[in-house]
Formats: sequence, structure tokens, C-alpha cells
Amino acid sequence: MNTIASWLAAASGLLGFLASSAAQPLSVEHLRESVRHATGWETLPKTASGGVMLSGTTNTLSIDADATLLFDYSGHLSLQQSGLIPMTRSIGSSGPWMLDIGGEFRGLSLGEGEDLIILAQVISGQWAFESSPLRLEIDQARTSPEKVVATFVLPGPGGEPLVTHGEIDVDRKTWKPTACRVHAGKDTTTITFGGSAMLDEVWFPAEVTIAAKSSNSSFHFAKAAPAPTFVRSPYDPPRPIGSRPTDVVFDRAVPSILERRRAKTGHSLVKVLIDSKPGWFIFDTGAGATVIDQTFADSIALKPFGSVEAVGVGGSVTTAFVRSKSLTVGPATLTDPLMARLDLSKIGAAIGEDLAGVLGYNVMHRSIAKLHTDDGTVELFDPATFDDKGLAWFPLTVYERHACIEAAFEDHRGIFKLDTGAGVLPVSMHAPAVVRLKLLEGRQTQDGHAGGVGGRVAVKTGSLRWLEIGGRREENVPANFALEPKGALADEFTLGNLSPRQIGPRDIVFDYVGGRIAYPERKPAPESK
Repeated sequence: MNTIASWLAAASGLLGFLASSAAQPLSVEHLRESVRHATGWETLPKTASGGVMLSGTTNTLSIDADATLLFDYSGHLSLQQSGLIPMTRSIGSSGPWMLDIGGEFRGLSLGEGEDLIILAQVISGQWAFESSPLRLEIDQARTSPEKVVATFVLPGPGGEPLVTHGEIDVDRKTWKPTACRVHAGKDTTTITFGGSAMLDEVWFPAEVTIAAKSSNSSFHFAKAAPAPTFVRSPYDPPRPIGSRPTDVVFDRAVPSILERRRAKTGHSLVKVLIDSKPGWFIFDTGAGATVIDQTFADSIALKPFGSVEAVGVGGSVTTAFVRSKSLTVGPATLTDPLMARLDLSKIGAAIGEDLAGVLGYNVMHRSIAKLHTDDGTVELFDPATFDDKGLAWFPLTVYERHACIEAAFEDHRGIFKLDTGAGVLPVSMHAPAVVRLKLLEGRQTQDGHAGGVGGRVAVKTGSLRWLEIGGRREENVPANFALEPKGALADEFTLGNLSPRQIGPRDIVFDYVGGRIAYPERKPAPESK
């Protein structure tokens, strides 16, 4: 009896210890260790010392294609897809970069760079190792016996958290990740994981979906294998980021100055030939792609395919892609250019023009462009023969395929988008900056609105005490202050949008691939021939 009583007492004590242990908050170390053990990721350096290759298919931009995911254990990753619109997103020794959907190699910075670093960590499982740059914490309030929720931030070079942050969900029964949510202000990208793609005893998700603000992608990985041996690193671009695409030809016999006219709103329109048919296009550094009006596209029998969200001031609209055989503007001719197909009739009516399209990123990436801000004249130059003598250059960042520059105003300094498609509009301060920097406090404003693709956004109209761009300061600068985190004015990574109006009595020279911009003093524009 005493023996039984002693045994019961010991068992009771053991149960009490287990209950006490279970009540202890889960630690990050325990989470990472449990995930590595359950998935087998802890054995990867022995199982596949050179990294892992997952192969399968994807549906991206509503287009089916083959897909390959490569990664190693130092944060390097390459996600490639083939098909009608080839694309690669990669992180190598020089940082994040991509082969964009229009065929452009470019480095990724600001939100695009942060997104890819996080994607590389969560999709490869590297977040579960202590060496991961993601700073994890357990969200005890949302963690349950069924699920663990770990929040994360991505620290900057100085250790301070960057803008992008999120959560990772882990199934507590299997200790496998099921979802990741990545936040940047009001925008959330959701990544979900399912199924099994096994490499010996190591688990990887066979099904991955990525639902972002402007597109959804799904991947099915049918096979997992050790990464093959490569002659050159698959994580670095096959040619330097600063090299130009080879799908453009410049005719030296054609003048650099484009045939153009100016809309009543101040927009510069240039004549463009799409498969030899002429049309008037807005010259727009704020356009992340060249856009063709759907009626104009139908008139030359361009067949739509795929789908994409076109983001404008008021929100976004769903549109499709088209490819023409050629696009000629001035001396430059592009082969097989990718364009977005969109109804531009309302924008055309607003600016008083029969609008055939918007000339955007793919042309800017392949040329050096000069905008004469007084009369809207545009010149395009072959980068190989451009004479930059006497120009003072400032840094230019390409973010989401837009030209971005540094500017200062009042007590603040940061990155702004420079949008030639904004005509002569005031500065447009983005809603997140308005809140974060408390820009409406003590400022005299009136109610207003801004409009564009996707609709209209409520703003306050007022002015900045001063604005400095490229060494030139202007006082009492008209400005709009966005009230709604909606559309293009919701961007967390740039402070606002600038138009040529804020450049002052100067012209603008854009060199996208060279990462530089110049503001030469205004001279009379050359005569077109």
C-alpha cells in the first residue's frame, strides 16, 4: 500500500512538473529547434551541402510556366520562371536583383529589396536558424495549443528595424510552417505553404502561394533535389546590373528630339509607332510599364494575355498584357515590347487628348532621356554614344520601376518618386508620411482630392515652407497631403510624388541603368527636323 501510495505520489509530482513545463511560454529558440528537427532542415548541410533545388510549375500573372527555386544556406536564393513572361528574383553576393517581366536586369532596393530578403528566408526555411537576419518574437497572445505565431522584423545595417515586418504561423502538431504574412503599412503579402516535396527525409512545401497587393502567384514543386554544381553562381545576375538590354536599336540618322505636343494639363505627349501605327503617348517616368489604350491595341490586333493589377492614384484596376512586334519612338526601336492594355479614355478626356498610351519604364531603362521642362520637349539618346560632359549627376533609384530621387523639405529628408506624368501638379505627400511626420499639424490647408487610375483620393491642399532638390531650394511650394492610404499615395517607402514643376527652371536628364539624374540649367530646346 505504501509502495502504491509512493508511486501515485511520484506520478502526481511528475504530472505536476509536466503541467508546469507546458505552462511556460514558448521561446524562439525552442520554436526554431522544433521546426528544424520536424522538417529535417537541420540535416541539410550534410544531405545537400551545395544547396537545394525545387522544380515544378507556377501560375504567375495568370500565366502557366515552369519554375525552379534554388537556395543555399547563406541567404542566397533564385526563383526563376519561364514561359510567355520570363522572370527571375534573386539574392546573390551583390544583394537583391531581378530579371523583370519586360526583360530588364535591375537591382532591388527599398520595399522591393526587403520583400525579397524576407521571401528568401521563409521559402527556404532559413528563418528557422539562428543565423537568420529576421528578428523573431513569439506572439504569446495569438499562440495556442494548435498554432504558434512568431512575429518578425528585418533589421537595417545599424540594427534598427526596417519598414517591412510580419508573422510566421507554425502548426504545433507537425512543427511545419503553414503561412507567413508580410506587412508594409496597409499592404500585406500572404505566403501559404502546403503539401510535401521530400529530399530524402527532409521536408519542403510542395504548394506555395503568394498573394500580394498587385498580383497572385502559385507554385507547385514536384521535385526536390540537391542543387547541381554550377560553373558560375546562379544567384548573381548573368550580366552586370548596369548593362543595357540588347533588344533596342538606335538609328543615328534620326534626331534625338521626339515629335511631341503638350496637353492643356502640362503633360508631354510624344509620337510613338506601334507596329508602324502612330499614336500619342504620355511621357511618364511614373509609369512602371508602357501602357497601350485597349481601343488602340485592338485596332492593330494585339492579342491580350495574362493579367496584372495597374496601380494608380485612386487604387488599382485589373488589366492584361500585349506584345507588339515593335515600338519606335524617335531614334529608338524596341523589339517585342511588353505592354499593359488599359482603357485610357477617361484619362484622355481629362487631359483633352486622343490618348493612345503611356510611355513608361521599359523605354526609360533602355535609353538616356532628357526632358525640357519649359515646353515638354523630350529627347532620347543612345547610352553608348551619349555625351555627358558638363553634367552634374545626382543619385537616382529605380523602385517599383519608377524614378526616385532624394529631396529635403522643412525638417525632413528622404526619397521621392519623380513623375513626369504628373504634369504641373503640386507635390503629393504620401499618406504614411503625412501621419508619420505629422505634416498636417499647424499647417493651413483646405479640402481637396487627387485622381488617376483607380479613382480619387481625399487630400488636404496647402504648401511646404521649402523644398530642396539637386542643390536648389524653393520657398512656399504648393503641396497635396494624402489622407487615405490608398493606391500610389499609400507607399511606405517614399515620402511623396514630385512633378517637373518642382524642378524649377531646369531640365532633367534620366539615366535609369546608370543610377543617376542631372538637372542642367534650362536652354532652348533644339528644333525638331
